[in-house]
Amino acid sequence: MPAAKNWVVLTRSEVGNHAWAPYIQALGLEAYNLPTIEIRPLGLTPAMKTTLSRLSSFDWIMPTSAAGVRCLHTLTVTAGLQWPPVGPRIAVIGAETKHAAASAGLHVAFQPSTPSSSALASELPEVQGKRILAPRTLIASGELEAILSRRGGDVVALPIYETCTIRGRDKALSDMLQADRSEERRVGK
Repeated sequence: MPAAKNWVVLTRSEVGNHAWAPYIQALGLEAYNLPTIEIRPLGLTPAMKTTLSRLSSFDWIMPTSAAGVRCLHTLTVTAGLQWPPVGPRIAVIGAETKHAAASAGLHVAFQPSTPSSSALASELPEVQGKRILAPRTLIASGELEAILSRRGGDVVALPIYETCTIRGRDKALSDMLQADRSEERRVGK
């Protein structure tokens, strides 16, 4: 009888699952891709296009996630605007966001000591009197913007994406689980 496979069901977005799969496989486990969320750029509104057309007027652009970088890039290009922006420095929250920024042609000037919004906002140098763009998810807490504003920054929060739930059954997973249950009954587990 072949050895049973140990599976880990990855439920992040398609991109997030793809990033985690090699780590799971390195542990000798099988990764099953079952995205339960999807990251979607918001529709390009006239106000959003106006802000995006002024990217070069900001001192800092602070995407706090890899999804934020990808959506900022997508929306800027969709609007027919220059990418990458010339002038502003880029600050990111952590290594994954830094990698996404580099992949999008951005040079990261600052990353905090720990990957959190509060660390990013608290440790960012040269905030007083600076214009800061915070491209973010629709449901962001606002903590980053509040800390930067208290430090004297002129902060523009720009919701550019949303996280949506993917619903529905996955037939392949259901079949795999059913086959596993049948095998357990067959061998008397």
